[in-house]
Amino acid sequence: MRSILLAITVLAMPACTQDIGGAGPGGGGDDTQATCGNGIIDPGEACDDGNANNGDGCSSTCQTENTATPRIALTVDNTTATTDLNVVSTFNVTVTSMMGFSGAVTLTAASDGADWMATLDTASLTVAADGTATAKLTVKAMGDTAALTGNVKISAASSGPASDVSVAMTFNPTLDVTFVDSGGAVATYDPTWVGGKPYMLKAGRSIKVVNGSTTAPMTVHVDGGIAGFPHEGGTTAAGGAYTGTTAAGDVGATVGFYTHMGGTPPAFLYDAGLSGAKRPALTIVP
Repeated sequence: MRSILLAITVLAMPACTQDIGGAGPGGGGDDTQATCGNGIIDPGEACDDGNANNGDGCSSTCQTENTATPRIALTVDNTTATTDLNVVSTFNVTVTSMMGFSGAVTLTAASDGADWMATLDTASLTVAADGTATAKLTVKAMGDTAALTGNVKISAASSGPASDVSVAMTFNPTLDVTFVDSGGAVATYDPTWVGGKPYMLKAGRSIKVVNGSTTAPMTVHVDGGIAGFPHEGGTTAAGGAYTGTTAAGDVGATVGFYTHMGGTPPAFLYDAGLSGAKRPALTIVP
């Protein structure tokens, strides 16, 4: 009997050894790569809340923090925008209290385009615990800007961890200039760009003169000198736009432009005989 049992034991051993050394079900798990911030608790992580922020109870290395730090979250209503040059884009910036934060918050805005105009309507906000506070960001670039794409970064500083958010901006290579109907089809021009301060536009980009009237058509008079911005290039309907594209050969040229009467007012949006110093001008630059 003892001989029979010994034989059975010896025959069983290889199968047992094969079981231990083989891959078997569930093998190969040692190549799992932990990724902190993906919302999944991987091996080696104590937590994963879907971000890599410190101070919110789960650290930037996905380890549990003993105390969640009062802090703020910064958001913007649109994170991308595409628009023409000389057009203002407006964004709503919201500061939200997290973990019971309350107190003062300082906002700043910085743009990749050094010559862009990125402006906050306020730099200081006060946020109540579990509340929100808002600010407005406006962004604009002119026709001679070096950069047509980039980001505007809004940063918030407070007694807690800092927060930031960015808006990706794309500017079409077209400068918008609107002739406003001030009433009775009489045109007015943006005072910032008349009287010796012309719009600057890089060669190869376009100018779009927008008819700001809702009732009257217009005809754009150009003093000449820019091949891609011809004199009286047709009649533009109310709400429409006249567009001209400049060229390298136009560099250095400066011209005045305005809307002609074109007919008996108020049938057309017309210039009421303003002096040349009161009319807009355009200069083409490299």
